[in-house]
Amino acid sequence: MLDLGGMHNLAIVDLKEQLCSVSIFSERWSNNNHIKTVTVTGSFLQPETAQRVRQEIENVSGGETSVVILLPRIVAQITSLEIPATNTETLKKMMEFEVMRIFPIPAEKLCYDYCVTDSDEANYRLNIAGLRAEDFDKYYESAINAGLSPEIISISSAASLFPTAGCAAKRTFIEITPDGFEMSIVDGTCLLYSRFKRFTIPIAEEVFSGPHHMAESSANIITEQLLSEIGQIRLVAGINSLSDFLKAVYIAGGGLLASRTAKQLSASSIFESSNIEKLPKSQTDNSFSFVSKLTGIESYSGKRTGFNFIPRHLRSSSVSGVKRNVALATAVFILLLAIWAGTVVGVKQNMLNRLGDELAALKSEASETEKVLIKVEELQRYSSSFSGFFESSALNLSLLSTLTSALPRNTHLVEIDIRGKEIALSGISSKATSLLNTLESTAMFKDVKMIGPVKAAGSKEKFKIGMFRE
Repeated sequence: MLDLGGMHNLAIVDLKEQLCSVSIFSERWSNNNHIKTVTVTGSFLQPETAQRVRQEIENVSGGETSVVILLPRIVAQITSLEIPATNTETLKKMMEFEVMRIFPIPAEKLCYDYCVTDSDEANYRLNIAGLRAEDFDKYYESAINAGLSPEIISISSAASLFPTAGCAAKRTFIEITPDGFEMSIVDGTCLLYSRFKRFTIPIAEEVFSGPHHMAESSANIITEQLLSEIGQIRLVAGINSLSDFLKAVYIAGGGLLASRTAKQLSASSIFESSNIEKLPKSQTDNSFSFVSKLTGIESYSGKRTGFNFIPRHLRSSSVSGVKRNVALATAVFILLLAIWAGTVVGVKQNMLNRLGDELAALKSEASETEKVLIKVEELQRYSSSFSGFFESSALNLSLLSTLTSALPRNTHLVEIDIRGKEIALSGISSKATSLLNTLESTAMFKDVKMIGPVKAAGSKEKFKIGMFRE
């Protein structure tokens, strides 16, 4: 996170499918000094809409501005998990394997980030959000082409809000947006369930501010869908008794729509004992972007933990315009990922030759542009590592798929070493010795054995297993 010392304005761009809410905060943004919120109609993926967003930021802010873009909630999946890691470096390694279990998206086509919500000596508890890389690429490219330089690209979600003073530990968040609603069940800092349900017909922006009959009609539809979601929570999240979580319900949506929905929910038998509060509490605040303002400010300031889908090597170190050769460097990196995703058969030497040509061209451009965000040296390191990858055995994705599907949920991999047909695994499991039979029973592995002592790690066991691939 940048340490700007409160000297820059902040623009939070909350993207819905056909609306863009742009909120500008002054250089004292850490004190929630809100200047103005404007709505730009249209999809951010349309060049003219993205250009209008940039123009609104320039018109209102006037000076140097940090930009946070929040993607439509519908594009991302959010969940939580507990990882038996003892430090952040081990956690990072484990997550590279865990994402294959969590998301129904091939790892090479996934864009994800996670935030630690709590930890102790033996475990990290975290929230993780993921989306298709192609969806991220489209929004990122649209921002770059419009002349925006986002420092954070995340999502607006009440699920990521930590409890504040006076906020119940066990609680339910409901956020109503023009595209649909998100319902999240949270216990302290632990997210138990979060899902976004899209409306068949989007809600017009004017419904959030009245008149009464418009808000009443939409509240009826929202209430029916919220009540049906309760059954989904019991089925998917395995929370049989929701009564404790429904005692404190917070509805974000703005204006009359949230108030009418809260009133109708209170009349239902499921929510009759609930204390339902509207966020924000002011009846005059009709913004549907309340949660985005809150999460955007707090994640940017570092007071809360949030997601940032921008790969670390693309994150800017200053609030300066992203130059065109950033797009070129991005294309080079995507090529690297494509090479990594293939098997040894698909990795051709001429691909690496073309990569070398691209790097040479980028180096020439970098000498003319001082503010290139991706250092040529970094890409050259990538090139060297992938050249070595070409010369050695490929990290076969089918092997990883077999491992992640065969290993039980209480087993977490830390490292995989592949040398020809010889494979070594290290990780943590509740019962390490049982993994030998599990792996031996697959059609891909043979001669499975421990190649190091099993060591206690709290209630779990550290292991190192050696085996051969068929």
